[in-house]
Amino acid sequence: PALIETLKDEDPEVCWLASEALRKIGTDEALAAWAGFEPEGSVPKLVKQLKNRDKTFRADAAKALRDLGSEAVDAVDALSSALRDQMWNVKAFSAEALARIGAKAADAVPNLIRVLTDEDVRVRKPAAQALGK
Repeated sequence: PALIETLKDEDPEVCWLASEALRKIGTDEALAAWAGFEPEGSVPKLVKQLKNRDKTFRADAAKALRDLGSEAVDAVDALSSALRDQMWNVKAFSAEALARIGAKAADAVPNLIRVLTDEDVRVRKPAAQALGK
């Protein structure tokens, strides 16, 4: 109940932490609250988190956008920019998100091509898959 109430906090990072905790707790009540916190307007919040100083926030946001699939189409520019992140997992999740968006992510092609030369195969592989889509 305290985490559900925390979803109303003025600080978006506090809300984000509470929502992720509820998602991970996974009870019916927690998931219902989490689902209520993740309406259509969640994409802008996730895009904002892609720019967070904390690498965990950035990775979680990229992963959540990946999980939204084609619903994350409004995040294409942010995901394309996230391909330049220092963290391999942010880049990999961003490439996977772009792959799930498909042809509507065509604007990201130049950055996906650049990522094909990344030193980490965990980044190159999803970039190649995204280009295939």
